[in-house]
Amino acid sequence: MRDRGYVLTRLLLVALVALAVDARAAQDGAGDLAEFWAGRTVAARQQAAIRVARDGLRFDAALREFEQGPPGERVATGRVLASHEVDGIDHPYIVLVPDNYDASTSYPVRFYLHGGVSRATIPEDGGWWRNTDRLRSDDVITVIPASWGASTWWQESQLRSLRGILTELRRTYNIDDNRVHMLGISDGATGAWYYAFRDPTPWAGFVSLIGHPAVLANPRVGAEGQMHVANLRNRPFLAINGGVDRLYPARNVRPYVELFEASGVTIEFVEKPNDGHTVDWWPAEADRIETFMASNVREPLPDAFVYETDDVSQSARFHWVVVEELGETITDVDDFPVYEQPMSSQPGSRMVGFPHPRPSGRVEVRADGNNIAIRSRGVRRLRLLLSPRQFDFSLPLRIEVNGVEMPSNNVQADTATLLRWAAVDLDRSMPFGAEIALDLAAGR
Repeated sequence: MRDRGYVLTRLLLVALVALAVDARAAQDGAGDLAEFWAGRTVAARQQAAIRVARDGLRFDAALREFEQGPPGERVATGRVLASHEVDGIDHPYIVLVPDNYDASTSYPVRFYLHGGVSRATIPEDGGWWRNTDRLRSDDVITVIPASWGASTWWQESQLRSLRGILTELRRTYNIDDNRVHMLGISDGATGAWYYAFRDPTPWAGFVSLIGHPAVLANPRVGAEGQMHVANLRNRPFLAINGGVDRLYPARNVRPYVELFEASGVTIEFVEKPNDGHTVDWWPAEADRIETFMASNVREPLPDAFVYETDDVSQSARFHWVVVEELGETITDVDDFPVYEQPMSSQPGSRMVGFPHPRPSGRVEVRADGNNIAIRSRGVRRLRLLLSPRQFDFSLPLRIEVNGVEMPSNNVQADTATLLRWAAVDLDRSMPFGAEIALDLAAGR
């Protein structure tokens, strides 16, 4: 009996020592990604990630620490005027951070895009938005970027700028990655449509006030890239237009709303019959706008979506699918819908839609457990980014493209892969632990 008690005591001591070692290891590991989070550029973060992976940080520990977010250091609050360089041009922006900001709380983020982007210069000290008081909130981080003639909302410079601002916020503050919304007024509303067409991944929803998506179809506007209605299906919209608006009356916007609804887009369209090109009605519609933003939360790892692109350099990715090469294959499907329709029932009526002078590629993706089914047209190479929060890495994957089963095996969670993509996104709700490259043209 004495020997048994001695053995039990020894086992208990060993267990306690092991727990202490694990606790110390977890404590020591808490700063493994400090250099990673401190990196101000993708390249700096990826270099830090390489060092962390080389030092042998386990995947589960890296995933846990990444999902915890940036260190809770002292940050700027109140009205912050900042800027960053994009394409050699300084892009200023305002951030309104709650005075009582708490690093233990995850904050929604709202981007507000102003109108009047044809001006040659930027007003000083944030004057591009006249009254920011209505945008202040104790429980939301607000971003007000600037746009002007040298970098309009529908240019790719702004696409990169807004992505960069969001990444900097993620690096600095505790934000809710799935509650990031965009609201635009007039030209800013046109900008909101542009990001929904071109880069919907970061956003939970879009609000268009007195704007018109057809502006992007006018070649004189100079919108960069092609607009694909299929991409609008991935996000909800709230659009409000005046009935006597001299620029974008509701009756002219309505055919596009009808096209989008017929194409499967979720859109709430509100007409203000007696209002012109103004948002004087904003206080009356504030509850509607607030409800829209509060109720629409992004799904970071969607199981079903469609995505179309003509540009693999700027708009190649939607969440966990990256289009790496365009071109026809022998298995292309030919039954994808064409997203356009006549403006009226009159013979010869003008078509409502968007011009596509360049060929594009479209993918329709559905995931069910570890089974991934893809239908595609005009895509030769894809890359799938796989998250352990979506797929079971202990089981094999089954991937089918256009009815053809692709060779696939079990995937291994890899720290380097996790941090390489984390360095690009800094999106804690989209951690990727493995990736698979698919050659659709060769069937492998």
